[in-house]
Amino acid sequence: MKKLLFLMLIIAAACTNDEISYNPGLVELESSQKGGLPFIRDSILSDFSILKLETPDGIFLGSIDKLIFTKHRIFISDTKMMNSVFIFDLYGQYINHLEGGFKGPGEFIRPQSITSDFKSDELYVFDDKLQKLIHYDPDGEFLSEFKMKYTANDVAKLNDDYFAFNSGYPQIDNKVNSYDLICTSGSGKISNKFLPLRDWRVGTIFNKNNAFTEYMDTVWYCPVYNDTIYRLTESSLKPVYHFNMDDKFIDDKLANRIKVDDQAWEYTHAIGTFLKAGNTIYLGYGIRDPQTGRKVRLHVFCDIDSKNIRSASSLTGSGLSDGLFTGPISSTGDYFVGTIEAFQAKRSLEWSMEGKEFSEERMEFYLNLSENDNPLLIFYKVAPF
Repeated sequence: MKKLLFLMLIIAAACTNDEISYNPGLVELESSQKGGLPFIRDSILSDFSILKLETPDGIFLGSIDKLIFTKHRIFISDTKMMNSVFIFDLYGQYINHLEGGFKGPGEFIRPQSITSDFKSDELYVFDDKLQKLIHYDPDGEFLSEFKMKYTANDVAKLNDDYFAFNSGYPQIDNKVNSYDLICTSGSGKISNKFLPLRDWRVGTIFNKNNAFTEYMDTVWYCPVYNDTIYRLTESSLKPVYHFNMDDKFIDDKLANRIKVDDQAWEYTHAIGTFLKAGNTIYLGYGIRDPQTGRKVRLHVFCDIDSKNIRSASSLTGSGLSDGLFTGPISSTGDYFVGTIEAFQAKRSLEWSMEGKEFSEERMEFYLNLSENDNPLLIFYKVAPF
């Protein structure tokens, strides 16, 4: 099915967590006691669609660890299950996939991170094991690669053939005075260094996967334990959005008191995800409910013009989703994009359709959906607020 199917999943579910009023404009996030997927009430959504990702028989997409959109391509890295990078067109049709576990030219052991050139649709895969960045054309054909003397958690393609690497490690250039963020030319030569790592920042609690947000032809940087979002170019790191959320965040002043041997999970008040779609910003970050001590995932939508805020919360932990349809994890145009496993979508659609009549298109989608299908992509717009 080559068109986005607009399916409003309106499910009458019971709350599994108490209401937490961190913001006056709270929008409830609910999940089904029958095991259905968490969702935002339809009042926050103005447009909603599901996209199936088609792959040939015998080729499976296990997990979606990073998701990037260009003008004509969808690139997905599956590091946890299939150790591969998948390439789809914008209709979800399979083009190619690149398998990990190899050391030769154009090959990688593990796709730690991926990035792309939005306009040319070209793909870049960063292998942290071999410490190299590999360049492919839009269909996955190998073009070139370069080795690096340092490692990183995440990479982003900048304009004019420059790249940004998020470190989180104290090994860059083998010096004590290391940097959280560096920029290189297309040959791997360092062109800029940003955010020096001070002594108190040495330690894995500051490592962060997917620190970069690639939206259209812009790159945003979301440091660990910070309440400022930066616009990144090859020559500058410009603070653009600052979120004054009081003690909901761990900022530099508080982080300065964290010791290297402290447990990372004790410090969950930090932005985990930053996304921009059209005129709306999404923040996802972990907090502790001060009354119960439970870990809670807070989802905040901010309107850039009006500065209005909507928020929702969900529990995190074993067996529970930590997001909206386990996301959003990416964005494109005016849409935020999340994911849902096919068996969850099948179960939720089946439950919501009991005793009701639905459109022929929605029924066709349901009948053709197998619980063994690849994860689905969820596209949604946020209604004005």
